Amino acid sequence: MENTSNTLKSDYMKNMDISKKFIDPDMAVKRIKKRRLHNKMAQGVFSIIILFIMFILGLLLYETISTSIGWLDWGFLTGRLSINPVRAGIKSVIIGTGMLMVVVAPVTLIIGVATAIYLEEYSKKEYFTDSSVSIYPTLLVCHLLYLVFLD
Repeated sequence: MENTSNTLKSDYMKNMDISKKFIDPDMAVKRIKKRRLHNKMAQGVFSIIILFIMFILGLLLYETISTSIGWLDWGFLTGRLSINPVRAGIKSVIIGTGMLMVVVAPVTLIIGVATAIYLEEYSKKEYFTDSSVSIYPTLLVCHLLYLVFLD
């Protein structure tokens, strides 16, 4: 335990600028240990939450597959839309979804990458152009293009 504390202290002192030596190294080491403990606790809590969500999603997927396996056959997958539920199929829906993805995915990727490069390399560093929030324009463009091509 003491060796870890000394290592943290020496690492902290090495990385410190000469003008910032007014900070007490012992206090900094205590704060680093506290932050690491909080980080471990948050990782544990979020891991449990993710496992719980995955379990619920697994149950929903199992329920969906087990109740619909009787309807899933080649006639349903390759049939066209029909008013009669017995003859109805989803071929045109699958083709429409594929065509939508062929158009939207490349356009979104190109605009999203161009936006990210601009925000990261050329824009002024402000709140909305910071690296942590530069993904938001990409997400907005993706959703807007999806809505445009959906209608």
